[in-house]
Amino acid sequence: MIYIQPLRDNAPPPPGLRQWPAPGHSAVSYGAELAGQHESITSRFGEMDVRLEPAGLASISEPMIYVRPAKPMTEGLYVSAWGNPEGTVFGEPLSIQPATGFFVLITATCLVPALALTVVACRTGSVKRDRRRSVLHAMGASRRHRLLVDLGESAPPVLAGAAMAVLAMYVWQGTNWSLPKVNYVITVDYLQAHLVPFFASAGLAALVVLTAAVTVQPRTAYASDKGQGRTLIRVAQWLCPLAFAMAFFGPSLFSAQDNEMLFLLLYATGALTALLLLPAALSALTTQMGRLLGWWGRHAGRPAALLAGRWIAASPAAVARVVTSIVLLIGLSAQLYTWNNRTTESDATALATQRMLNSSVVVVDGVDRNPPQQLQSFVAALPAGQKVLAVYSSDSPQRQARTVLLGSDAALRQGGLPVPLNEQESLTASVEQTDSKRGRALLQTADLMAEGTVSIERGDIHETKNLQTLQVIASTGHKIDGPSVKHLANQMLKP
Repeated sequence: MIYIQPLRDNAPPPPGLRQWPAPGHSAVSYGAELAGQHESITSRFGEMDVRLEPAGLASISEPMIYVRPAKPMTEGLYVSAWGNPEGTVFGEPLSIQPATGFFVLITATCLVPALALTVVACRTGSVKRDRRRSVLHAMGASRRHRLLVDLGESAPPVLAGAAMAVLAMYVWQGTNWSLPKVNYVITVDYLQAHLVPFFASAGLAALVVLTAAVTVQPRTAYASDKGQGRTLIRVAQWLCPLAFAMAFFGPSLFSAQDNEMLFLLLYATGALTALLLLPAALSALTTQMGRLLGWWGRHAGRPAALLAGRWIAASPAAVARVVTSIVLLIGLSAQLYTWNNRTTESDATALATQRMLNSSVVVVDGVDRNPPQQLQSFVAALPAGQKVLAVYSSDSPQRQARTVLLGSDAALRQGGLPVPLNEQESLTASVEQTDSKRGRALLQTADLMAEGTVSIERGDIHETKNLQTLQVIASTGHKIDGPSVKHLANQMLKP
């Protein structure tokens, strides 16, 4: 949210606005309107004149509001032009993460499983194809002839899949699409600049799959190829477990937990290598399981088990392909679950705190520029039964805690916190030592420095130095109407 005011009549409005909002009015983006649709966001900061156009946003989903105060602003930053790339970064670009993690995620969850499943699909039904190749070889067909036959067999399904992908991509690139759960909209304007690589990716995928479908076929029926395949399987069955171990234990062994690049390097190398070697390793495991089943059938007098075991040991590919598909699906689901939890850990913590407070507390920030008298007027204007605690950050070396929680006797009791005997005394409280659920949640919310302890003091708001936030607390068993408190704060407090 940005407060703006033109200093001259011909001052150009911010990007995304064709005209300045009227005094006391605002301009709201689609993302802000969507996020605050249940909180009257379009009227809280004054009547919404216009909606911000995508030209003034990092993305169409960015929640941004321009507010033009009803009274002339007396302080702020002077702006001579819009869009200085070396200026202060605000809004959605502050949350942009390096692309490295995204590329590793896409590779681990999409590219490598797709390549492995391509090999599985190409070798499905390979027994009949291998017989046809043997007949062609016996008839004297050259390598070029066999290659043309393979291309003729593989091209129709591959090209049909590519055509369906292009059709889906064509529909997608012509519409604004919202990603599930996060409400992030991928706009047509963004995709238009990338249409060539966007559609070329379908052709590249078709070329890769078609090449794989031809190259994974056995070149001849000679025994030397089978020996070479067995050698690869023997190598893979030992490297695959080592790769899994590297993915699981490598970051810890090399103390890479706090180094994101080293963590991604070790984890991604191990995980990707394990996925690539998984089909061959499962083939070797299937062979051993077939031999074990055959041995048991022979000693137990079970002909069915003997025949099944020997067939599996002699032809493990059919079983290995099915098992590989299932294992890859489980691995892909696990990767998505792990990365989703890794990127949403802070959101889960915030949601747990929110559920614990059960809408009985509203935090008001950006209050440090208000004098104590104005803060006390805001407190007095709150509905009956609602109390206020002030959260300060302490830079005093004499204090044991880095965060100070100040409030009246009634406010502290209503928050489920211990109360000092007098206004000259301070109590040091920690989350673990607090009995009240609400008190624990308030301490977690107030402890911005993550020191684990908070100093609790009695008294009214007497200064604004180091003031961080205000906590508005409802009486026990009651909830706070958040939008009304936010509207009141916007009306009575300086931004």
